[in-house]
Parts: sequence; C-alpha cells; structure tokens
Amino acid sequence: FTTKTGQGTIFWVDLPLAEQKTNGWSLPDASALAFVSRNDEVVEGYSILHVEEDLDFSNMLAAALHGRAHVTIARTLADAKVILRSRLFDLVVIDIGMPDGSGLDLLKSIKGLGAPEPKVMILSAQEPPPSVTKKVAKVIVKSRVHENIIVRSIMDVLNQHKKEGES
Repeated sequence: FTTKTGQGTIFWVDLPLAEQKTNGWSLPDASALAFVSRNDEVVEGYSILHVEEDLDFSNMLAAALHGRAHVTIARTLADAKVILRSRLFDLVVIDIGMPDGSGLDLLKSIKGLGAPEPKVMILSAQEPPPSVTKKVAKVIVKSRVHENIIVRSIMDVLNQHKKEGES
C-alpha cells in the first residue's frame, strides 16, 4: 500500500486469473503465476529481481520499495534464470530455500551474465556459508530484522552500486 498525506491510501490486491473449464473455474498452477511484477508503472530508479517463493513477502517488499524501485518477482529458480536472460537488473535479491533447488545455485547464472553484472543480496531464513557471504553485497536473515531494515539495506546496496558505476 501507499499513503499520501491528505490524499488517502491505495491498497493493492493481487488475485490469480481464473480459467474457465467445462466443469467450472480453476486457478492456474503456481508456475503460471511466477512472472508477477509489482509497481507496473514506469519508475525512475532501480530495477530489482526478487527470487522468492513466498508471494506475500515479495509483495510486501515491492510495496515498501514503491516509488524507489521496480520489483520483478520470480517464484522459482527456473523462472529467475529466464528473467535474468531477458532483462538487466541493478540488484538480485535471493532466497536460499526455493522449491526447485537452492537459491545459491543462481549465483553461477548471475556471474555468467556479463557486464553490467547486478549486485546480489541474500535475503533468506537460512544463513549462507561464509564462502558465499564474501561473494555477495549483503546477507540478511529474514527472522532477525524488521521490514524497514531490509528496505534500508536494499537501498544502501543499490546506492553503493550506482556510486561504483559512476566512478
């Protein structure tokens, strides 16, 4: 949601598309919902790929970053790889525990993208091994921090990435 003083609050609700079948209505399977993108209006700012199976968490993060970044959500590693080959991102935020493998496996795919390479942040319930921590811009364990700290950390990584690109 977004709130503007004196203007009110706008709430977003994401609903899956239903498909009409001969015997009634049904929802598409979870993989059909993988390419959810929040903040569809053009945002001057950063582009983030959030690799996270928990759509509610991703939507919360996208809402918190509204107006500062465009957040694209991939709910599987397979979808993340397709999206990474089709667009450039400033930051890739990865959850380690994904339904189709470890989010850490995505690090190899990101390294193979070429320049400009996005920054990578691990945002997971699991703490990665120290060898991985050295390879990414930031690691946050979800259960240990508040949403505001997550957003501030993301913006810090993005702003640092921008400064590095300018020099």
